[in-house]
Amino acid sequence: MPHLNTGSIKLLTIVLLLFSAVAGSAVSFFSGPSRSTNTSPITRVITSASINSPATSLPLPKHASGMQLVKLASPKSAMDRRNDYTIALMNKVLEETKDEFGPYQVMYMPAMSRKRQFSEITRNGAINISDAPACKDWDQALNTVFFPLRRGLQNYRLLMIHREDALTFANITTLKELQAARAGTHHHWMSSRVLESANFTLVQGNDYEGLFHMLDQRRFDYFPRALNEVFNELEARKKIIPSLIIEPTKALNIPSPTFFYVSKEEPRLQARLEKGLWKLQKSGELKEFFNHFHDEDSYRSALEGRQIFKIDTTHLTNHAIYKKPELWFKM
Repeated sequence: MPHLNTGSIKLLTIVLLLFSAVAGSAVSFFSGPSRSTNTSPITRVITSASINSPATSLPLPKHASGMQLVKLASPKSAMDRRNDYTIALMNKVLEETKDEFGPYQVMYMPAMSRKRQFSEITRNGAINISDAPACKDWDQALNTVFFPLRRGLQNYRLLMIHREDALTFANITTLKELQAARAGTHHHWMSSRVLESANFTLVQGNDYEGLFHMLDQRRFDYFPRALNEVFNELEARKKIIPSLIIEPTKALNIPSPTFFYVSKEEPRLQARLEKGLWKLQKSGELKEFFNHFHDEDSYRSALEGRQIFKIDTTHLTNHAIYKKPELWFKM
Protein backbone atom coordinates (compact mmCIF):
# COMPACT_ATOMS: atom_id res chain seq x y z
CA MET A 1 0.00 0.00 0.00
CA PRO A 2 1.51 3.38 -1.00
CA HIS A 3 2.43 5.83 1.73
CA LEU A 4 0.07 8.84 2.10
CA ASN A 5 1.50 12.12 3.27
CA THR A 6 -0.42 14.57 5.49
CA GLY A 7 -1.60 16.68 2.51
CA SER A 8 -2.96 13.61 0.71
CA ILE A 9 -4.84 12.49 3.79
CA LYS A 10 -6.46 15.91 4.22
CA LEU A 11 -7.49 15.99 0.56
CA LEU A 12 -8.93 12.47 0.76
CA THR A 13 -10.88 13.41 3.91
CA ILE A 14 -12.42 16.46 2.19
CA VAL A 15 -13.43 14.38 -0.85
CA LEU A 16 -15.06 11.74 1.36
CA LEU A 17 -16.97 14.38 3.36
CA LEU A 18 -18.28 16.02 0.17
CA PHE A 19 -19.32 12.65 -1.24
CA SER A 20 -21.16 11.83 1.99
CA ALA A 21 -23.00 15.19 2.01
CA VAL A 22 -24.10 14.85 -1.59
CA ALA A 23 -25.18 11.24 -1.29
CA GLY A 24 -27.32 12.19 1.69
CA SER A 25 -29.09 14.94 -0.24
CA ALA A 26 -31.13 12.67 -2.44
CA VAL A 27 -34.43 11.35 -1.16
CA SER A 28 -36.00 8.45 -3.06
CA PHE A 29 -39.53 7.15 -2.55
CA PHE A 30 -40.49 3.58 -3.43
CA SER A 31 -43.54 3.00 -1.28
CA GLY A 32 -46.94 4.53 -0.79
CA PRO A 33 -47.64 7.27 1.77
CA SER A 34 -48.93 6.58 5.26
CA ARG A 35 -51.96 8.30 6.69
CA SER A 36 -51.32 11.08 9.19
CA THR A 37 -52.91 10.63 12.59
CA ASN A 38 -53.50 14.38 12.95
CA THR A 39 -55.63 15.35 9.98
CA SER A 40 -58.02 18.11 9.07
CA PRO A 41 -61.67 17.07 8.69
CA ILE A 42 -61.56 18.54 5.18
CA THR A 43 -58.21 17.53 3.71
CA ARG A 44 -56.51 14.33 4.74
CA VAL A 45 -52.84 15.21 4.95
CA ILE A 46 -50.37 12.42 4.30
CA THR A 47 -47.06 12.66 6.11
CA SER A 48 -44.31 12.32 3.51
CA ALA A 49 -40.73 11.30 4.13
CA SER A 50 -38.40 13.88 5.59
CA ILE A 51 -37.01 16.36 3.10
CA ASN A 52 -33.36 17.25 2.76
CA SER A 53 -32.36 20.47 1.00
CA PRO A 54 -28.81 20.10 -0.31
CA ALA A 55 -26.57 23.13 -0.65
CA THR A 56 -26.71 24.50 -4.18
CA SER A 57 -22.92 24.65 -4.36
CA LEU A 58 -22.59 20.87 -4.08
CA PRO A 59 -22.50 18.82 -7.30
CA LEU A 60 -25.41 16.52 -8.10
CA PRO A 61 -24.87 12.88 -7.17
CA LYS A 62 -23.95 10.53 -9.96
CA HIS A 63 -26.65 8.04 -10.88
CA ALA A 64 -26.58 4.78 -12.75
CA SER A 65 -27.12 4.67 -16.48
CA GLY A 66 -30.84 4.67 -17.26
CA MET A 67 -31.77 6.14 -13.87
CA GLN A 68 -34.49 8.81 -14.13
CA LEU A 69 -33.32 11.76 -12.01
CA VAL A 70 -36.29 13.85 -10.85
CA LYS A 71 -35.42 17.18 -9.19
CA LEU A 72 -37.98 19.41 -7.51
CA ALA A 73 -37.99 22.30 -5.05
CA SER A 74 -38.56 21.68 -1.34
CA PRO A 75 -41.56 23.20 0.48
CA LYS A 76 -41.22 26.76 1.76
CA SER A 77 -41.45 25.81 5.46
CA ALA A 78 -42.14 22.98 7.86
CA MET A 79 -45.83 24.02 7.87
CA ASP A 80 -46.05 24.22 4.08
CA ARG A 81 -48.11 21.13 3.22
CA ARG A 82 -49.61 22.45 -0.01
CA ASN A 83 -47.85 19.96 -2.25
CA ASP A 84 -48.07 16.82 -0.11
CA TYR A 85 -50.59 15.24 -2.44
CA THR A 86 -48.98 16.15 -5.77
CA ILE A 87 -45.55 15.00 -4.57
CA ALA A 88 -46.99 11.70 -3.35
CA LEU A 89 -48.85 11.33 -6.66
CA MET A 90 -45.67 12.01 -8.63
CA ASN A 91 -43.88 9.26 -6.72
CA LYS A 92 -46.77 6.86 -7.25
CA VAL A 93 -46.68 7.53 -10.99
CA LEU A 94 -42.91 7.04 -11.12
CA GLU A 95 -43.25 3.75 -9.28
CA GLU A 96 -46.18 2.65 -11.46
CA THR A 97 -44.10 3.16 -14.62
CA LYS A 98 -40.86 1.62 -13.34
CA ASP A 99 -41.19 -1.56 -15.41
CA GLU A 100 -41.45 0.39 -18.66
CA PHE A 101 -39.30 3.46 -17.95
CA GLY A 102 -36.78 2.08 -15.48
CA PRO A 103 -35.54 3.14 -12.04
CA TYR A 104 -35.79 6.68 -10.73
CA GLN A 105 -34.35 8.89 -8.03
CA VAL A 106 -36.20 11.87 -6.52
CA MET A 107 -34.16 14.80 -5.26
CA TYR A 108 -35.42 17.76 -3.23
CA MET A 109 -33.50 20.92 -3.96
CA PRO A 110 -33.69 24.08 -1.80
CA ALA A 111 -37.02 25.93 -1.65
CA MET A 112 -37.40 28.58 -4.32
CA SER A 113 -39.96 31.08 -5.59
CA ARG A 114 -42.31 30.25 -8.45
CA LYS A 115 -40.32 32.60 -10.67
CA ARG A 116 -37.05 30.86 -9.78
CA GLN A 117 -38.61 27.45 -10.40
CA PHE A 118 -39.65 28.55 -13.87
CA SER A 119 -36.11 29.78 -14.60
CA GLU A 120 -34.45 26.59 -13.35
CA ILE A 121 -36.77 24.24 -15.24
CA THR A 122 -36.44 26.29 -18.43
CA ARG A 123 -32.66 25.77 -18.43
CA ASN A 124 -32.89 22.26 -16.94
CA GLY A 125 -30.92 23.53 -13.98
CA ALA A 126 -31.33 22.84 -10.26
CA ILE A 127 -34.81 21.35 -10.82
CA ASN A 128 -36.50 19.74 -13.83
CA ILE A 129 -40.12 19.47 -12.64
CA SER A 130 -42.74 21.48 -10.76
CA ASP A 131 -46.42 21.12 -9.98
CA ALA A 132 -47.82 24.57 -10.69
CA PRO A 133 -51.02 26.42 -11.59
CA ALA A 134 -51.62 26.35 -15.33
CA CYS A 135 -50.66 29.38 -17.40
CA LYS A 136 -49.80 30.12 -21.03
CA ASP A 137 -46.27 31.30 -20.27
CA TRP A 138 -45.31 27.99 -18.68
CA ASP A 139 -47.14 26.02 -21.38
CA GLN A 140 -45.06 27.73 -24.07
CA ALA A 141 -41.66 27.52 -22.39
CA LEU A 142 -41.91 24.06 -20.79
CA ASN A 143 -43.34 20.61 -21.45
CA THR A 144 -46.80 20.54 -19.88
CA VAL A 145 -48.38 17.34 -18.63
CA PHE A 146 -51.98 18.30 -19.37
CA PHE A 147 -53.72 16.40 -16.58
CA PRO A 148 -55.50 18.16 -13.65
CA LEU A 149 -53.59 16.78 -10.68
CA ARG A 150 -55.99 18.13 -8.04
CA ARG A 151 -59.16 17.69 -10.12
CA GLY A 152 -59.51 21.47 -10.21
CA LEU A 153 -59.92 21.92 -6.45
CA GLN A 154 -57.91 25.11 -6.66
CA ASN A 155 -60.59 26.61 -8.89
CA TYR A 156 -62.48 27.34 -5.66
CA ARG A 157 -61.04 29.76 -3.11
CA LEU A 158 -62.31 30.52 0.38
CA LEU A 159 -61.37 33.73 2.12
CA MET A 160 -59.14 33.66 5.17
CA ILE A 161 -59.76 36.83 7.20
CA HIS A 162 -59.07 38.44 10.57
CA ARG A 163 -61.90 37.48 12.93
CA GLU A 164 -62.61 41.14 13.72
CA ASP A 165 -63.60 41.69 10.06
CA ALA A 166 -66.28 38.97 9.97
CA LEU A 167 -69.22 41.41 10.04
CA THR A 168 -67.66 43.57 7.33
CA PHE A 169 -67.40 40.62 4.96
CA ALA A 170 -70.87 39.34 5.81
CA ASN A 171 -72.21 42.69 4.57
CA ILE A 172 -70.41 42.47 1.21
CA THR A 173 -72.92 41.51 -1.47
CA THR A 174 -71.42 42.60 -4.81
CA LEU A 175 -68.30 41.83 -6.79
CA LYS A 176 -67.45 45.53 -6.85
CA GLU A 177 -67.41 45.64 -3.04
CA LEU A 178 -65.13 42.60 -2.89
CA GLN A 179 -62.83 44.09 -5.52
CA ALA A 180 -62.45 47.18 -3.34
CA ALA A 181 -61.34 45.13 -0.33
CA ARG A 182 -57.61 44.37 -0.18
CA ALA A 183 -56.67 40.82 -1.19
CA GLY A 184 -53.34 39.45 0.01
CA THR A 185 -51.35 37.60 -2.66
CA HIS A 186 -47.81 36.66 -3.63
CA HIS A 187 -45.94 38.51 -6.38
CA HIS A 188 -45.17 35.29 -8.28
CA TRP A 189 -48.50 33.48 -7.99
CA MET A 190 -50.72 32.96 -11.01
CA SER A 191 -53.77 33.94 -8.96
CA SER A 192 -52.24 37.41 -8.52
CA ARG A 193 -52.19 37.94 -12.28
CA VAL A 194 -55.78 36.77 -12.63
CA LEU A 195 -57.08 38.95 -9.78
CA GLU A 196 -55.14 41.95 -11.03
CA SER A 197 -56.64 41.50 -14.52
CA ALA A 198 -60.08 41.35 -12.88
CA ASN A 199 -59.55 44.73 -11.16
CA PHE A 200 -59.12 43.43 -7.62
CA THR A 201 -57.22 45.52 -5.09
CA LEU A 202 -54.05 43.62 -4.22
CA VAL A 203 -51.43 43.80 -1.50
CA GLN A 204 -48.59 41.56 -2.62
CA GLY A 205 -45.90 39.94 -0.53
CA ASN A 206 -42.78 37.91 -1.25
CA ASP A 207 -43.00 35.27 1.46
CA TYR A 208 -45.62 32.52 1.83
CA GLU A 209 -45.48 32.33 5.64
CA GLY A 210 -45.24 36.10 5.86
CA LEU A 211 -48.63 36.51 4.20
CA PHE A 212 -50.40 34.91 7.18
CA HIS A 213 -48.69 37.33 9.54
CA MET A 214 -49.54 40.25 7.26
CA LEU A 215 -53.21 39.26 7.51
CA ASP A 216 -52.88 38.99 11.29
CA GLN A 217 -51.53 42.57 11.27
CA ARG A 218 -54.44 43.56 8.96
CA ARG A 219 -52.14 44.85 6.26
CA PHE A 220 -54.73 43.44 3.88
CA ASP A 221 -58.33 42.32 4.35
CA TYR A 222 -58.47 38.74 3.11
CA PHE A 223 -56.26 35.94 1.84
CA PRO A 224 -57.94 33.81 -0.87
CA ARG A 225 -56.92 30.17 -0.37
CA ALA A 226 -57.83 27.04 -2.34
CA LEU A 227 -60.24 24.46 -0.95
CA ASN A 228 -57.44 21.92 -0.61
CA GLU A 229 -55.23 24.41 1.27
CA VAL A 230 -57.23 26.64 3.57
CA PHE A 231 -58.38 24.24 6.29
CA ASN A 232 -54.96 22.70 6.83
CA GLU A 233 -53.26 26.09 6.72
CA LEU A 234 -55.56 27.44 9.39
CA GLU A 235 -55.22 24.33 11.56
CA ALA A 236 -51.41 24.45 11.39
CA ARG A 237 -51.27 28.09 12.51
CA LYS A 238 -54.17 28.38 14.95
CA LYS A 239 -51.89 28.43 18.00
CA ILE A 240 -49.43 31.01 16.67
CA ILE A 241 -51.98 33.17 14.82
CA PRO A 242 -55.34 32.63 16.57
CA SER A 243 -56.90 35.74 15.02
CA LEU A 244 -57.43 34.10 11.62
CA ILE A 245 -60.69 32.47 10.54
CA ILE A 246 -62.36 31.29 7.32
CA GLU A 247 -65.04 33.75 6.18
CA PRO A 248 -68.31 31.72 6.09
CA THR A 249 -70.35 33.45 3.37
CA LYS A 250 -68.14 34.05 0.31
CA ALA A 251 -65.97 32.14 -2.17
CA LEU A 252 -64.17 32.77 -5.44
CA ASN A 253 -64.26 30.58 -8.53
CA ILE A 254 -61.02 31.13 -10.48
CA PRO A 255 -60.04 28.57 -13.15
CA SER A 256 -56.67 27.38 -11.83
CA PRO A 257 -55.83 23.72 -12.51
CA THR A 258 -52.53 22.25 -11.37
CA PHE A 259 -50.29 20.56 -13.96
CA PHE A 260 -46.86 18.99 -13.87
CA TYR A 261 -44.35 21.11 -15.77
CA VAL A 262 -41.16 19.48 -17.04
CA SER A 263 -38.00 20.76 -18.71
CA LYS A 264 -38.08 20.56 -22.51
CA GLU A 265 -34.84 18.60 -22.21
CA GLU A 266 -36.72 15.86 -20.32
CA PRO A 267 -39.27 14.50 -22.86
CA ARG A 268 -38.95 11.01 -21.39
CA LEU A 269 -40.01 12.28 -17.97
CA GLN A 270 -43.00 14.05 -19.50
CA ALA A 271 -44.01 10.88 -21.37
CA ARG A 272 -43.58 8.83 -18.20
CA LEU A 273 -45.82 11.10 -16.14
CA GLU A 274 -48.51 11.28 -18.82
CA LYS A 275 -48.60 7.54 -19.32
CA GLY A 276 -48.65 6.84 -15.59
CA LEU A 277 -51.42 9.31 -14.82
CA TRP A 278 -53.69 8.01 -17.55
CA LYS A 279 -52.96 4.42 -16.53
CA LEU A 280 -53.99 5.17 -12.95
CA GLN A 281 -57.06 7.07 -14.18
CA LYS A 282 -58.27 4.18 -16.35
CA SER A 283 -57.75 1.59 -13.62
CA GLY A 284 -59.62 3.67 -11.03
CA GLU A 285 -56.57 3.79 -8.75
CA LEU A 286 -56.14 7.52 -9.23
CA LYS A 287 -59.55 8.35 -7.77
CA GLU A 288 -58.89 6.02 -4.84
CA PHE A 289 -55.51 7.67 -4.26
CA PHE A 290 -57.07 11.13 -4.51
CA ASN A 291 -59.74 10.17 -1.96
CA HIS A 292 -57.01 9.04 0.43
CA PHE A 293 -55.99 12.69 0.66
CA HIS A 294 -59.24 14.54 0.03
CA ASP A 295 -62.89 14.43 1.00
CA GLU A 296 -64.88 15.86 -1.91
CA ASP A 297 -68.18 15.70 -0.01
CA SER A 298 -66.71 17.93 2.69
CA TYR A 299 -65.48 20.35 0.06
CA ARG A 300 -68.97 20.54 -1.42
CA SER A 301 -70.42 21.14 2.03
CA ALA A 302 -67.88 23.92 2.59
CA LEU A 303 -69.10 25.67 -0.58
CA GLU A 304 -72.79 25.11 0.07
CA GLY A 305 -74.72 28.31 0.79
CA ARG A 306 -71.83 30.62 -0.07
CA GLN A 307 -72.05 33.48 -2.52
CA ILE A 308 -69.56 32.44 -5.21
CA PHE A 309 -67.96 35.12 -7.37
CA LYS A 310 -66.81 33.71 -10.71
CA ILE A 311 -63.61 35.29 -12.04
CA ASP A 312 -62.78 34.68 -15.71
CA THR A 313 -59.21 34.36 -16.95
CA THR A 314 -57.40 34.67 -20.27
CA HIS A 315 -54.22 33.05 -18.94
CA LEU A 316 -55.06 29.42 -19.78
CA THR A 317 -54.11 27.55 -22.95
CA ASN A 318 -57.08 26.13 -24.85
CA HIS A 319 -56.86 22.35 -24.46
CA ALA A 320 -59.14 19.33 -24.77
CA ILE A 321 -58.44 18.33 -21.15
CA TYR A 322 -60.95 20.94 -19.97
CA LYS A 323 -63.72 19.06 -21.78
CA LYS A 324 -63.29 15.80 -19.86
CA PRO A 325 -65.72 16.15 -16.92
CA GLU A 326 -64.63 12.87 -15.32
CA LEU A 327 -61.30 14.50 -14.42
CA TRP A 328 -62.73 17.49 -12.57
CA PHE A 329 -64.22 18.21 -9.17
CA LYS A 330 -67.95 18.98 -9.34
CA MET A 331 -69.95 20.96 -6.79
